Amino acid sequence: MSVQPRSAAPNARRSGRGRKVTGELLLRIEALGASGIAAKGGIGRIADAHGIARSTLRTYVSKCGKLYSEASDRAAETGRFRTGKVTVGLLRALEKMGPQRIKSRGGLRAIARDEGIPFRTLKGYVDRYGKPSVLGRARLLDHGDPARLAAKVPVTPELLRSIEGLGESGIRAAGGLGALADRHNVFLSSLRSHINGKGVLGHLGKRLMKGERRARISKISNELLRDLEALGPQGIKAAGGLVAVATANHVAFDTLRSYIDCRGQLTPVGRVRLYGVDPSHTTRVTPTLLREIQALGKHGIASEGGLDAVASKRRVAPHILRHYVTSSGTLKQPGRVTMARFESNNGGA
Repeated sequence: MSVQPRSAAPNARRSGRGRKVTGELLLRIEALGASGIAAKGGIGRIADAHGIARSTLRTYVSKCGKLYSEASDRAAETGRFRTGKVTVGLLRALEKMGPQRIKSRGGLRAIARDEGIPFRTLKGYVDRYGKPSVLGRARLLDHGDPARLAAKVPVTPELLRSIEGLGESGIRAAGGLGALADRHNVFLSSLRSHINGKGVLGHLGKRLMKGERRARISKISNELLRDLEALGPQGIKAAGGLVAVATANHVAFDTLRSYIDCRGQLTPVGRVRLYGVDPSHTTRVTPTLLREIQALGKHGIASEGGLDAVASKRRVAPHILRHYVTSSGTLKQPGRVTMARFESNNGGA
């Protein structure tokens, strides 16, 4: 594992603009409410405190703390350990299922959960009736035909310049980004990450036009996690902090933080990553269990050794329980939805 001098840490923090808006952060902002957000100086100040662009955070949550559609989807995925990909086979299967069979399986969200795919990712490729979106159709065409796949080329500055020159009306007249991607033999997903349907360059597009290369993001290895766990809080602090370690190892800080904290302690997701799911964790999170944890409260949970210990004693996977409830016993959005559904089905019991 390579480390960076302590002096590099502040620079890494200043370059934190562009960090991901996590489900955990969205749920915390929602819990604050209008008065709590105002007390912290507004959404803009909260964005600054977390190293996120103000304009980015405002697309997810209102100034009163109301989560928008995309934010609700992201918050619902909090704590999930999902790395599955949307494959051509899955898209074809969903298209063949049709709306009735999709509904019988619990809807698109339930299918995403069963397939180990983030719901918001799957939703970008297919609608709730199983019909592929523009991006989904492009995936079916490109990845379903080896000849088409082999013909694909990278997005170039020249291509971006020509599309930028078309403008919104020109792009629409040409059939949209999908038609342009097909005409120039580039992946639609790649083109959309560089320029939008109005001809406005995104962050990657601007960097490509300037001749800058995107910094290579390495995968987080099990060895890196073990090294950080062995370093402990003092060793990580001596290396400049977790941000500096992430920068030195060319890994995304937000992703690294989801596996291990600044004290070198593995998160529930990190433990699953390194050691697999504990075979004793066979119990599902039920409304009864949620009520029990609510009754324990912050002090009761602490007296049992924390939320992870509470989960293990009840044979529940800690990373799954954390999806529903906080360490103080307060229900998160998925937990509130579970309880509301249970009470609705049982007449408020």
